[in-house]
Amino acid sequence: ASQLPSFSAHKVPRWSIATQEIVYPPVPWIQAFMGSGKVLPIWRGGGIDQPLFWDFGRQVAAGGWAHVFPEARVVQSGLLGRDAITKRTEEEQLEKGLLKWGVGKLIAHSPCPPVVIPFHHYGMAAILPQHNRWEGDNYNNNVVTWKRLGTGHKIKVWWGDRLTFDDLISEHEKEHGPLWKISTDACNEENWQIAMAKFKSREEDKPLYSAITRRIEEALLKLQNQATQDLKIVPDLKIRAWCPRSRQAMAHKNSRTPPPE
Repeated sequence: ASQLPSFSAHKVPRWSIATQEIVYPPVPWIQAFMGSGKVLPIWRGGGIDQPLFWDFGRQVAAGGWAHVFPEARVVQSGLLGRDAITKRTEEEQLEKGLLKWGVGKLIAHSPCPPVVIPFHHYGMAAILPQHNRWEGDNYNNNVVTWKRLGTGHKIKVWWGDRLTFDDLISEHEKEHGPLWKISTDACNEENWQIAMAKFKSREEDKPLYSAITRRIEEALLKLQNQATQDLKIVPDLKIRAWCPRSRQAMAHKNSRTPPPE
């Protein structure tokens, strides 16, 4: 119900990004709902240099309210950044982290330091669950249906303190010079080509993206632990913290047992 005002007050909701094949299916009312909610489609697999991500960065640069899922996909295992389709190995997770670096890039190149507030929620696994499935020996968790919405459930949100990154950015710029900042100016074709060339990630900037993202990851893991403990102390049967099929898929992946029917 809280989303309904977005149809009549388009400036109120936050901007967000989501995988285009999930949030913009060929269903007119869903496309209208997502568009009015200021959700921009993103190309999964297109990386952090794609033009769609730059468009989102312009909203952040303009001081817009933005909502980012730094896992870069829907994860309903109840574990930050980890499920059956996690591609990073345990070693890579330790080296690169659990989250994607796109959020770090947005913050690094914003002309004004954005106000970053981490939050963790449980409950969507019951209200809009992934109807995931096995396809041969591969697990497809991209299957979301709007036809079987869960009812009678709750969502609970845990909020963290504001995060700042001035120290990381200042240290980086001392060594590598000033970072290019995303402009909110209107672009013609020539300026757009120049902007895209500048938006391409430099190798020397990637460690900064990683450091910023790591700080966010630490805050989210702290909130996840708090949320888990709170629900243990005061259980609520109307709050589903994870999707059972997602946990089953993780167990299959780790044990190499035959996938469940």
